[in-house]
Parts: sequence; C-alpha cells; structure tokens
Amino acid sequence: SGNHERDWPGTGSFYGNLDSGGECGVPAQTVFYTPAENRANFWYATDYGMFRFCIAHTEEDWRPGTEQYKFIEHCLSSVDRQKQPWLIFLAHRVLGYSSNSYYGFEGTFEE
Repeated sequence: SGNHERDWPGTGSFYGNLDSGGECGVPAQTVFYTPAENRANFWYATDYGMFRFCIAHTEEDWRPGTEQYKFIEHCLSSVDRQKQPWLIFLAHRVLGYSSNSYYGFEGTFEE
C-alpha cells in the first residue's frame, strides 16, 4: 500500500529524500480508498471471509517502537486462525534489508 513517491521531508516519509519533487503521495492518498482508521497513515487491516489482510505502508517508519510497528504486531497477533487460517501481509517494499546502500542501514532484521 502507499505511494513510493511519498518521500519529501516533513511528510512522514521513512526515506526523507527529494525524489518526488514534492508530490508527497497526496494523489494516491486522495484517489485510492483505504479502510484505515486514520487515512493519513495509509496502513490498515481488513478481513474477508477466511482471510485477514495486514497492509503496511513502507514509506513510513515501521521499525520497533513506531506506531506502525505496533499496528503490524497487533494485526498479525490478533487474528483467530481457526476462523481465518489465511493471514496475508502486504507491503510495497521489503521491511528488512541486506544491502550496503543508504537505505540498507535504515532497515532492521530484529524481528
């Protein structure tokens, strides 16, 4: 979920670069409906029959201690696997890195 162009300083972006020229993910957040309690966060959970979907917003910080990390923990741990045996986690980018690039140092393998 989310828009990889949400990368302008002060927009909550995890990456904080100037790649988008200031678009800041506004079009995606305006046009695409998400059933999130707080649409500014752009992460959410939704249930459909025997499926639980946990959708992360990889443009915002997801590391331990953040609001999104707490959401991910809760979403994954609160599902009743008897009623919903399918637990599907979606994210645009990988949440852990094995890279030596700039973004690689920002990731975590703790979980």
